[in-house]
Amino acid sequence: MSLKHTFIVDASYNLERKVTGIGIVIHETYKPNRSGIIVAEISELYANIPVNVSEKFAVFRALEIACERNYQIVHIFSDYNSMRKQLKYAYEKKTMINGDNFHTQLLNHANTLKDVKFKYKVRRKNQMAHRLAKNAVTDLNPKQHHIFLI
Repeated sequence: MSLKHTFIVDASYNLERKVTGIGIVIHETYKPNRSGIIVAEISELYANIPVNVSEKFAVFRALEIACERNYQIVHIFSDYNSMRKQLKYAYEKKTMINGDNFHTQLLNHANTLKDVKFKYKVRRKNQMAHRLAKNAVTDLNPKQHHIFLI
């Protein structure tokens, strides 16, 4: 059996401060169809991330972290279903949607891993990642992201 890492992601945007908070919960397991134990809870705050891509940025950071930690089998859960469907389609078909640099970078991270699945998590079951994202907006100082291009 292969080790699988599950990333549950969410984002929160503060219009007044113009910052995006992201929350990521990482689980790992050898069992199929199980999330497994929590190995990390990540809360980060960024400036200059447009509100319309904040959730996609959370997915981007999850893939970045997976690459940094040399994870190979990754399942990413988000409550933003239309974005998730776009990413799933583009990843499986190896196509580019909109052709923007950010989207291309996101897919490049996904393509360096052995297997990536983009899955849906209903909002009411995404509370831990949501709390981490909200806490980032209220408690952290923002940082710039060095790869983000639009």
